[in-house]
Amino acid sequence: AGATGTLEYIGAGAEGVVFCDATDTAFKVGRKDRKSLKAEANFLKKAGQIPSITRNIAKFKRFDATNNVLVRECVRQSGERSGRPRRVSDSEAFDMAERIQSIMKPYGFTAPERKGDSYIYVRGRGPVLVDGGFALPRGQELVRETLDVLNGKEPGSLEDIRFALRMEENV
Repeated sequence: AGATGTLEYIGAGAEGVVFCDATDTAFKVGRKDRKSLKAEANFLKKAGQIPSITRNIAKFKRFDATNNVLVRECVRQSGERSGRPRRVSDSEAFDMAERIQSIMKPYGFTAPERKGDSYIYVRGRGPVLVDGGFALPRGQELVRETLDVLNGKEPGSLEDIRFALRMEENV
């Protein structure tokens, strides 16, 4: 997927494992037999273009669909609280996710998971979203993605589409 030099293991979650390379680029490698990271990539790409939240979103670089690798900025924690690294609390993450969702809704996306681990605190930027997992397409974005998958223009899973459609009913 284009990594340079030695990779540093950053962490692992349900959908993938994250590494950073020598150029401070992060590579989220999707787990085998799990859904594509495409929805997360689409979310990060669009969210990074919206001025009111761009500083709070890890910068999207590209999505390698062949290898199911999401490529983005490698965000490093900075800032302290009482002499310790400043972590993002679950309540801060929830509030930030609510803000992101209200902003992203007209652009065709729900918010990602509402958990502190999805954010890294960066001095000068505040909480920065690094895990856009479980952000779903909605509205026109969902229709476009569904048609692209059904017409073979984009890789995708009908199960993922069904889930997004069920969630759309509840939003």
